[in-house]
Amino acid sequence: SLNINPFFNDDPRSKPQRGTQWEAGLKGDLFNNRLQFTLSWFNITQTNIPTNNPFYDGTNERFLFIGAARSRGVDLDLTARLAEGFNVIANVSAFKYRITDDPDPKLVGKRNANVAPRSANLWASYEFHKGALSGLGLGSGITYASSRWGDDSNTYKLPAYTLWDAGLWYYVPVFGGSSL
Repeated sequence: SLNINPFFNDDPRSKPQRGTQWEAGLKGDLFNNRLQFTLSWFNITQTNIPTNNPFYDGTNERFLFIGAARSRGVDLDLTARLAEGFNVIANVSAFKYRITDDPDPKLVGKRNANVAPRSANLWASYEFHKGALSGLGLGSGITYASSRWGDDSNTYKLPAYTLWDAGLWYYVPVFGGSSL
């Protein structure tokens, strides 16, 4: 893959960020498509990864470039339609993300900054399909991210966090029976 980042176009040291990936998994539909799941294992290697310079003081280089990093892990996604209009979505991920090559040999083997090795989320929603409330939907969910390193040298950790979100929406019918 190729990732072009406009923040680094003027930096003569910048090169295209590149990556290779393999993934294997299982996907299934159970109970007459009321429960769907995806389980995948992945291995991603990236090169030329831009990162903030922790020692930037306005007179030196603002960004550094990690030589290469690898991410290996597993991801599980579940979607359940428990009743007409009532859906639950769950996801859990766990992986290891390590620097595998860098001009600074002290960084090799360290974990990249701000990458939580574990995360999970759970979301439930209900959409009205009949009556005066037809088109109205509401939902709520939580997202968790584990603690992670605050810098590429792994000198301090950022705490784990949990977010709660809620949503309210309404589908507006438009020409041809579609919705906005």
